Amino acid sequence: MLLDFERLDDPVPGLAGQDPANVCIVGAGAAGILLATELAAQGLSVLLLEAGGLDLEARSQNLYRTDQPGLPYSGDTRGRFRTFGGTTTQWGGQILELDSFDFEPRKHVKGSGWPIAKSVLAPFYERALNFEGLRLVEREDHRVWSGLGLGLCDLGPEFRMAYSRWCPERDFAVLNRHMLRDSRWLRVLYHANVTGLVLNDTRSSITGLRIRNYSGREEQVSAGRYIFALGGIEANRLLLQPLEEGTAPWQRNGLLGRNYQDHISLNGIVIRNISTQPVARYFGYATFDTFRYHNKIQLSLAEQAKARTLNVAGTIGPWRKDDPARDDATVLLREALRKGRRPTAAEWKQAARYVPSIALEATTSRLLGDLPDGGPEWNRTMLTVHCEQSPRSPSSVTLTSDRDALGLLRARVDWQITGHELLTLRTYVKRATEIFAARRFAKVAPPKGFFEDDALVRSMCTDSFHHMGGTRISDSAVEGIVDPNLKLHGIDNAYICSSSVFPSCGYSNPTHTVLALALRLTDHLRDKAVAEGIWLPEPVVANDSMRAVTLPAIATETIPPKTTPQLGFGCSYLLGPGLDRATSLRLLAAAYDADIRHFDTARLYGQGESEALLGSFLKGRPDATVTTKFGIEPPNLVQRAVTAAGRRIKPLAAPARLLRGSGKLRFNAVNARKSLERSLKALGREHIDIFLLHEPERTELVHDDLLSFLEDARTAGKIGSFGIGGDYARVAELYATRRAYTPVLQFEHSIFGPRLDLPEACRIHYRTFQRPTSALTAAFQQEPGLGWWWSEKIGADLQEPAVLSRLLLRASLDQYPNALTLFSTSTERHIYDNVTAATDDRLGEIATRLTRLVHENDLGVTDSLYP
Repeated sequence: MLLDFERLDDPVPGLAGQDPANVCIVGAGAAGILLATELAAQGLSVLLLEAGGLDLEARSQNLYRTDQPGLPYSGDTRGRFRTFGGTTTQWGGQILELDSFDFEPRKHVKGSGWPIAKSVLAPFYERALNFEGLRLVEREDHRVWSGLGLGLCDLGPEFRMAYSRWCPERDFAVLNRHMLRDSRWLRVLYHANVTGLVLNDTRSSITGLRIRNYSGREEQVSAGRYIFALGGIEANRLLLQPLEEGTAPWQRNGLLGRNYQDHISLNGIVIRNISTQPVARYFGYATFDTFRYHNKIQLSLAEQAKARTLNVAGTIGPWRKDDPARDDATVLLREALRKGRRPTAAEWKQAARYVPSIALEATTSRLLGDLPDGGPEWNRTMLTVHCEQSPRSPSSVTLTSDRDALGLLRARVDWQITGHELLTLRTYVKRATEIFAARRFAKVAPPKGFFEDDALVRSMCTDSFHHMGGTRISDSAVEGIVDPNLKLHGIDNAYICSSSVFPSCGYSNPTHTVLALALRLTDHLRDKAVAEGIWLPEPVVANDSMRAVTLPAIATETIPPKTTPQLGFGCSYLLGPGLDRATSLRLLAAAYDADIRHFDTARLYGQGESEALLGSFLKGRPDATVTTKFGIEPPNLVQRAVTAAGRRIKPLAAPARLLRGSGKLRFNAVNARKSLERSLKALGREHIDIFLLHEPERTELVHDDLLSFLEDARTAGKIGSFGIGGDYARVAELYATRRAYTPVLQFEHSIFGPRLDLPEACRIHYRTFQRPTSALTAAFQQEPGLGWWWSEKIGADLQEPAVLSRLLLRASLDQYPNALTLFSTSTERHIYDNVTAATDDRLGEIATRLTRLVHENDLGVTDSLYP
């Protein structure tokens, strides 16, 4: 549930006399959202505090202004976004693991090494890919090279190639919107700025957080445990704030805010292609199997050790001059469009001069994608070097004497570039110049004085908006701020999950590692909760509040090894609103990878493009079966254009409705033959397994030639079978009056619907849980006592929509084990949840209890709950 602290009337766990939440998380960015959704999915009550609003607001963003006594540091405002979703609302979405040696002490790098090995984080890196929408991404770089039709670009032992991956949906608030909005265990309170921490008398635990909104209202929230999932600067700033009495344990060793780090970006090194292959083909953004990749050129570990450098890598791309004003305009426009609102007059004024170039760039990217040989901008290219900063960097985050609008002391970011980092940058450019030329790959041309003039090199460097360090992870309180489980040293119940805990940062983008740490923390907190009796892994009623009534934990990280012959994937959502071709293909791949082998489409779906999309995906997958339908045609281009205009221009709404029409064809042999041939061509197949008549009425099935055509097409092998698709009332009537047309019947069905006896028909069900879930959720909200009682009877928390929908699906599958059940979704995670519901034996008994209660009508549920 999303609650606005500016207009809060509803009770919130831990606020205004309510029972405390199990966990309070501060910050609804990448880590905060992952922590909140994962912990809530385990049955822990979670309060997620977000300082900003649902949209980017100037009053909130102004709190990020910092003092900068060192080098210019633009990431304090351009790289941080105080809003729901955090910086994921604006970032690029690049994912990259740290190297194994980043976790190990390096003799030539003082302060290097983590108290945990990479092997400890490895399974959590893998799980993080699920959360990021990258479960199906190719892990092996050599397969990406091969898939792109490229041989490995060999630059010798001095350099190592590595691809980064890019999230298909960059905004994690959007990606997890259903869980954030619908989970009964999770409350999101936005416009809630934490302004103080309250400790117990012994200063060994946190007893509460003071929060304030922008109107001056103040409250205190309490929870069993607290997690500070803030950005690197803000985590340091909050913990540096003076307490009302005494010093906090984390402030005693003098390390808080020290050794702050960012990745140094060295820009403007001209590079000229001298190879026979275009540079863009190897080092531009590449799309393979619907996912985006970008190549990094890393100086090898042996070369780093030999030259005593830090970790460093480079990228090659079109020449681009740093333009902060254009970047700010892009942020403004992207935020406005993301929220579906018109930019304000002030935003238009600020962004107007950049709109044409931004629009052209966005349109070209959308229409053409990642061109293998690059566009004209690749005629002039540059090398950008990304350098790790020293783990003992003299950079720091401290506090100024100025206070922001909420009364907190502002941050001072003193960013420095040391001699060790200059050595690393120059070593990389020198070796690139030598090796690239020797391999006849490219000519690197650093500016005059680059290897002698420190001020010149520093002037070519910028920060990368990667805010790390200052709350170092360490085994002991003498050496850092948090322990290996991210718990604050000296505090029993508080954790920091942020890039600020990094003791060293490699050259990789930090978000993927932060999310791996977050997943490790969720497991740690789950185990502690189980040990303390807060969360119980079995579905059992523990007390009157029903806080412990949960479904057994269902892992979505791995797909069950069992196949799912009872499930089919419906393609009705594909290429619909918000689902482009790449996303639609990913959904198909996720379903296929989950061992779903039947796919349902129609001429109507995806504005007439669904069949062709499905056909392109199923090439080389002969084990898949397909249903398609005829009888309702998609709108033509003119109808689609007028319909779109009618949504935006009120006077055109009525003509649009008239022109749109019903799209229905007459059910006769001529139309069926044309439709079948079009479907076969679009799907790229010689055979369609099931060919259905799409929602016919009894009075429409009067042409004997249609039945003869269907039987002849089956005999000729063009179709495997035929039948009728529609709602259950239509299907029941046609089964009784037009039996010859009904070898296959596809209709809505749930355990709340009427039981239809169809002994001679093959049954395909759809909408088995969507409508019942909505109806029951609404009923539970109107009468909470009914929901509690029903949950107790079943032994699972049916007030959690995700739990309810899974059990409804499983109940329907078990009721008719020989039927095929279709589902449609726009989210990969729902595919895995549904497959788990179909295959997890633990759910069978609970689903049986649900079906029994429905049939006995113990709960007063009637068919009226099933529209």
